[in-house]
Amino acid sequence: MNVILFTLSTMSCAVYHPQLVDIPLINKKGAGRINAGISPLGFHGTVSVGITRKIAIQTFGSVGGDHKYYVQEGIGYYKDLGNKKVMELYSGFGYGYGDAYNDANPGDLFGHYQVYFTQFNFGKVDCDFAHGDFGVALKTGLLHSKLTDRNYYARNGPPFESTGIYT
Repeated sequence: MNVILFTLSTMSCAVYHPQLVDIPLINKKGAGRINAGISPLGFHGTVSVGITRKIAIQTFGSVGGDHKYYVQEGIGYYKDLGNKKVMELYSGFGYGYGDAYNDANPGDLFGHYQVYFTQFNFGKVDCDFAHGDFGVALKTGLLHSKLTDRNYYARNGPPFESTGIYT
């Protein structure tokens, strides 16, 4: 059983990769953050807003080569701990599509996946050094995927579909 779970989780890693979502450190109602990045592999963006005195929302999206994409929405609780320190706890849902191609032995692994996550953020805003914000995050979740294997792992056989749930 362990070998099967390891194999299935390895299959999902070829299509899915962890997303680097902004740590917004929202500390009051109306506070907002916009984060965006671009690289040769694609681009991503995050928008986060404090909608009440304790609740914030966060939307993230990324697009990459080979028609890969991922979007997620999270709702969170935030607390200003004083002395410019902030704690946040977000929970939400993500949806994406991934495609992995094996050049050495031509094959393709592709499909859709969903991620259910919880993320804890802690940090300090408006620090003395460059008025920057510094934060750390811990994210955990559940990944559900439906992938089609066209000779990526299964050689010389018909397309093989697998569905799995991974933590």
